[in-house]
Amino acid sequence: MVPVSEANGRATLVYSQEKGPFNIDLSIIPGRAVVPSTHVSVLIRSAEDDGIVTDAEVLLWATGPTGSKELGPIVAENRFAPQFYETDLKFDLIGTWAVELSVSSTLGTERVSLDLEVEEAGTNINWIMILAIVIGIFAIGLFIWDKVTGRNTRNRGN
Repeated sequence: MVPVSEANGRATLVYSQEKGPFNIDLSIIPGRAVVPSTHVSVLIRSAEDDGIVTDAEVLLWATGPTGSKELGPIVAENRFAPQFYETDLKFDLIGTWAVELSVSSTLGTERVSLDLEVEEAGTNINWIMILAIVIGIFAIGLFIWDKVTGRNTRNRGN
């Protein structure tokens, strides 16, 4: 497995290899493949001059563990960012999935395969944000309590 790095924003690079006339980088969001959906982003560069290939047809297939629904062919399109071919893989079971990627362009046609370990999607709780909200609520409550009790104390002295 390729070391984790960031590509296409927060996508995690899971495959990077020169294959035929291409350098192929495959990244996923979230940082690990999860049920029910994992976003896939593919960057294809020419092995000869490292230029970005924007005229390719990119197809993906995925075969999962026994009882899973086979996926594909799924077209990865580059409508939003011409350098990235993107799609979602709708995994239905946890386990090892064999993913196959086909790239076809004027430079040639290649296929690559990789295994993705698909996990259950966890809850992504942002504890810092929750703590900030709790502190904010406490501060507002303290401010209101001080105003209410302060008003009563001043009124008694008169």
